[in-house]
Amino acid sequence: GNYKEAFKHLDDVKTGDTMTITDNGQTMNYRVYRTAIINDDDLSVLEQPSDKEIVTIMTCWPPGTITKRYVVQAERIKTNSPPTESVSSRSVLNAN
Repeated sequence: GNYKEAFKHLDDVKTGDTMTITDNGQTMNYRVYRTAIINDDDLSVLEQPSDKEIVTIMTCWPPGTITKRYVVQAERIKTNSPPTESVSSRSVLNAN
């Protein structure tokens, strides 16, 4: 696929949204707590606290440029119930 398309709708993700990530058959739910536009050299968003499970997704901002990054950070939800609205169900992270 076109690498410029992979996260082209990432800015549709809002604080409070939930997302589901599946890895090796394990499904994990996360709730978004932060979105931000940062400089391309700001790597502080990749620092992980030891007491939380955080996922950070970032893409170039605006799409097709390289000077800024749009960042979404979410914390894992420790529950067996599925999220009420998942990012993947809205196709935000799909490259279609």
